[in-house]
Amino acid sequence: MPQINRKFNNIKPVQYNHEGNESSKFYNSIHWKKLRNQFIMQHPLCYDCALEGRSVPAEEIHHKIPFLTGKDDDEKWNLLLDPKNLVSLCIKHHRERHKIHTDIL
Repeated sequence: MPQINRKFNNIKPVQYNHEGNESSKFYNSIHWKKLRNQFIMQHPLCYDCALEGRSVPAEEIHHKIPFLTGKDDDEKWNLLLDPKNLVSLCIKHHRERHKIHTDIL
């Protein structure tokens, strides 16, 4: 797989408003931030773009199974921090997976 030399600090993920909702304590945790940094460095290309035959840098991490579907905090933490539940995506594909339209962000 091609290597992309970049520092994670230069990657600015799209800021979704998690303030005041249940996801904020998870996304603001040091555990998530550390895992996200490691995961995107290990998987620097957008998974969906690669399936289309293109090499596009990943900018965001997507949870295949939304962690908030966990029945309690322990299960939510497990879903949040399980690398097998993550996929690196570009912004376009992350929005598509969430069906988020750019005109409402």
